[in-house]
Amino acid sequence: MSEIKLQPHAPGEWKFLAAFGRVETDRRVICYIAGGTSEIAMEEAMLNGKLIAAAPELKEVCSVALTEFMGLAAYLGTCAEDVIIANLKSTIASLEGKIEVLSRVIRKAEGESQ
Repeated sequence: MSEIKLQPHAPGEWKFLAAFGRVETDRRVICYIAGGTSEIAMEEAMLNGKLIAAAPELKEVCSVALTEFMGLAAYLGTCAEDVIIANLKSTIASLEGKIEVLSRVIRKAEGESQ
């Protein structure tokens, strides 16, 4: 008997369709978002939907960030100080690029427009 290998999550871009109260891909519904009738409950449901739709991208950038932080820690822990100082500008530039990617995905998860 062969083992079934599950994917980490449903493939494709996850989109929140507020009019239908669901998060979906081009192929399937991921989940339905329940909300109440009050203005606060509806706003909360909107934010929840946007957060859920951003989950795969959040997972991806967090995984990349973890790998980068581990690499940076190893680099800083093993390199000579003069090498670190000589490469400081490029290290900072690399980190700034990664910070921008993380910030963009967090803004998306918080419901800000792209």
